[in-house]
Amino acid sequence: MLTAGTTLYALAMLALVLGLIMGLGWVLRTYGSRFGLSGAAASRTPTLRVLERLPLTPQHSLVKVADSTNEYVIGISPQGINLVNKVVKTKKPKP
Repeated sequence: MLTAGTTLYALAMLALVLGLIMGLGWVLRTYGSRFGLSGAAASRTPTLRVLERLPLTPQHSLVKVADSTNEYVIGISPQGINLVNKVVKTKKPKP
């Protein structure tokens, strides 16, 4: 039969286990890259770069961004973001 003592003990153990899981997650997120763990949170490096920004009006602009394989020109307005142009990068042959 459950008594107040055993219920309190079970809740304390549950809190301890949940605290250990959350603490381990924080440690891995914070120090994971130092130990060679390459999870999504541990080694998140930005691959999208802003190359240029051209303001058209105070609320409208064109932005040129690039990732490792493509360059994009996007239009930004209060109504949303639209793709204007996409250019596939090609590697230049070495002479």
